[in-house]
Amino acid sequence: MPKRAFVLIKTISGKTKAYSDAMARNRLVEVIGKIEGVILAQAVTGSYEIIAMVEAKGLTEMGDIITSKIARIPGIEGWVACVGIGQSVGCYESSILPVMSN
Repeated sequence: MPKRAFVLIKTISGKTKAYSDAMARNRLVEVIGKIEGVILAQAVTGSYEIIAMVEAKGLTEMGDIITSKIARIPGIEGWVACVGIGQSVGCYESSILPVMSN
């Protein structure tokens, strides 16, 4: 059964216009979304600018994806990983991301 984590990501804000920050954030979302094991990357509102959902066979592989790939991307200031525990549940239809259970 794959392991899943939700990675809350803070980005480095520039000292330029907010539009430039939004463009940089969108570029980071694209880069993160192309990493193997990342099944979702999206800009969000709140205390963090990006959230990524990571799936891996085990915690070691998940840790490698987060610390060696995501965390080392220039423009990322910090992150918090929330590892899923127990069974995931939900029922919705989406053309973006299918519902998967652990």
